[in-house]
Amino acid sequence: MTEAEYDSKIAENRQAVTGYQQEIGKLEEEIRELKTFRTELCNFQDVLHDTASRAEGQINGITGLVGMAVSAVSQNFFSKILQTVRGEEYVSADSGLTASQDRIDEKITELRNKIGQKQSAISTCNASVTSLETEKAQYLAEKAAEEAKAATAGEGA
Repeated sequence: MTEAEYDSKIAENRQAVTGYQQEIGKLEEEIRELKTFRTELCNFQDVLHDTASRAEGQINGITGLVGMAVSAVSQNFFSKILQTVRGEEYVSADSGLTASQDRIDEKITELRNKIGQKQSAISTCNASVTSLETEKAQYLAEKAAEEAKAATAGEGA
């Protein structure tokens, strides 16, 4: 390999490192955005829980105040309201939010794995650069020795 070929391969590896670093930056930004979104989902889920708990408490308070005076129809009415507050739709919404958070966590793990792969590729490129630089230095030393030997032989003739 010539000095120019060594320089070209070293430059290719350094350029690859720069590309991997840029890709890592994009992946890290995506992780930050997903974490922010996940936090917002958690906050929304907390609001859902708090709102349902407050509504349930108020409904139970009303039925407690009315007590025995509440007719069977009114009891049925309050029971339906409680079912709305903590029923299937609530459970479905809560489960959906939890599932969304789980999917976000999986995506973050996937992105972190990709970052690990890029970091491994960077290490490989850096090792290649070090190896190529060592080989280049040996090549240049051998070339200089040959040129010195040829110059000495030329002077002796």
